[in-house]
Amino acid sequence: MKQPPRIIKIFSKFTIAGIICALINLFVLFFLTEFLHVYYLISAVISFIVGTSTNFTINKTWTFREKFNHRLFTKSLKFLIINLFTLMINIALLFFLTEFFHIYYLISQIFAMGITGILNFLCHKKLTFSYQ
Repeated sequence: MKQPPRIIKIFSKFTIAGIICALINLFVLFFLTEFLHVYYLISAVISFIVGTSTNFTINKTWTFREKFNHRLFTKSLKFLIINLFTLMINIALLFFLTEFFHIYYLISQIFAMGITGILNFLCHKKLTFSYQ
């Protein structure tokens, strides 16, 4: 049986990691907003930090199969910069969909994460983990 191209395997792992981290993100967002009554945009930033930290670890060690200490500072800095950029897009989409289209904030967040997830993969594949 023919093996799928490596990029499909990498993208599949990146997607699985993204789904795991998206669930963590949504749980933290929901918990902070609904139970601790934190404003949903602040909850989104906090949940983003939790999800991003988890995502970096999973992608570095499992998706791209790098040793954890391999250029850790450089790669984590690149990861952070890219994710801060996509965080701005995510928060803007979350706010816009929730406030102007009156979509429930969790649904807005799922949509925003889908858009930024694709952007994240493309940027991290090229810039953070240097997969050509």
